[in-house]
Amino acid sequence: MGTIDKVRELRETFYYRTKGVYRVIVLDECHRLSKAAQSALLKVVEEAPDGIFFIWSTTDVDDIIHPIRSRSLLLQYGIVPPEETMRSLNYIINAKQIQISDECKKLIVSRAHGHMRDAHMLLDLYCLIGAEKFPEVVQSSVSIFARYFMSIYNKNKDLVLKCVEELSSFPMASLKSDSELFVFGLVLS
Repeated sequence: MGTIDKVRELRETFYYRTKGVYRVIVLDECHRLSKAAQSALLKVVEEAPDGIFFIWSTTDVDDIIHPIRSRSLLLQYGIVPPEETMRSLNYIINAKQIQISDECKKLIVSRAHGHMRDAHMLLDLYCLIGAEKFPEVVQSSVSIFARYFMSIYNKNKDLVLKCVEELSSFPMASLKSDSELFVFGLVLS
């Protein structure tokens, strides 16, 4: 749902009444909505009858138009500590009787970067592809970033190109989080 046409289609469904006193509408990943679609939803929010609440769920508040942000209560959630992520994984693993090594569980926790949804998605990926391929598929690009910058420093053109080729195999979201970890690690050093 990113276009204004989809918002217009959904607008009428927002007003359907149920037997309950309140109605809550959750708009997940709403930062992906176009500015025009957000403006159309703003009109819906402003005209909504009593008892209808909208939850705008986003990982990038800056991509939400100011009129929506100014009419909203902002609740920010931090990252989940590794121990809590591991506890949640262990609960699911035990409930579903998944066979997984401690190393793979630790890899899932480290690659989730404190985001529980990512940890659960990685566990799903583990279940789909198995223990043998999992570590290779979810490897970190941090060490490749380190080699990349060292090869630039050492003016090793062949190694720079090899690192670029290796980095191109990673999803953009993974590269973004790994590069942030790499830079953060440099700052702490």
